[in-house]
Amino acid sequence: MVRIKVTSGRGQAAVTVEAAETDTVASLRDKAKAQLHCTAAESILLLHGAQLAESDAIGSAITQDDELVFLCEIQPPPAGAFATAPAGGRGMPGRGRGGMQ
Repeated sequence: MVRIKVTSGRGQAAVTVEAAETDTVASLRDKAKAQLHCTAAESILLLHGAQLAESDAIGSAITQDDELVFLCEIQPPPAGAFATAPAGGRGMPGRGRGGMQ
C-alpha cells in the first residue's frame, strides 16, 4: 500500500488516497473522485509529466508520497451535506405566498 496525494487540476482541493501497487489508474481516479467531489471530467493522472492510461497499474510508476494531479472540476458538497438550518421555510422573506410580485 502506498499513500498518494491527489490534487485537483486547479489546486482547489487535495486528498490522500491509499492504493495498492496493483490498482489501476481508473481505480485510483475513482477513489480520489469520490473524496474530491469531482464532476465527470478528464480522468488522466499526470505523473511527473507523463500520462498514464486508464488500465495501467500504478505499481512501479509511483512511489510513496508521490503527488498526482487529477484533472477535474470540484463540485460543491451535496445539498444538505453540511446544512445546519432546519428543513423547510426556504422562501424569500417578505414576499408572502405569492412569490415575486
